[in-house]
Amino acid sequence: MRGFEKGSRRMAEPAVNRYVRTGGTRVLAVEDSEVSLRMLQVMLRPHGYAVDLARDGRSALAMVKSGRYDVVLMDIRMPEMTGIEATMAIRALDDDRAKVPIVGLSATFDDENSIREAEAAGMSACLAKPVSAHALTKAIEKILARPAA
Repeated sequence: MRGFEKGSRRMAEPAVNRYVRTGGTRVLAVEDSEVSLRMLQVMLRPHGYAVDLARDGRSALAMVKSGRYDVVLMDIRMPEMTGIEATMAIRALDDDRAKVPIVGLSATFDDENSIREAEAAGMSACLAKPVSAHALTKAIEKILARPAA
């Protein structure tokens, strides 16, 4: 159940559930750009998402280990520990935190190699930057696909 997007082309989109509950959903946004981090926060909070922020892959890994997240938004290209490396480290955890959905964010999802690399690392979906609030929330809702209580 992978939902990778490349430009306007969509590949193997996850099923849509119209009744997704967003209130209380915990999102970890990982991005080395402060401006991009704040933009993700501004886009998601009005939809009821609780957003935590990490500036790099190492911090993201530590936060996933110490907390519970419903979804992680992961920049692919970051210094020290890339989004790919952080995703692989999260997938290697020995508890259910390893299963957290991870959405890759990158301006470089314009070639098949980038998409294959993200998928091989264990990313649940990928979105090309810049991403709109609508596309971002739609992708999260598709991944979570939780019926409202």
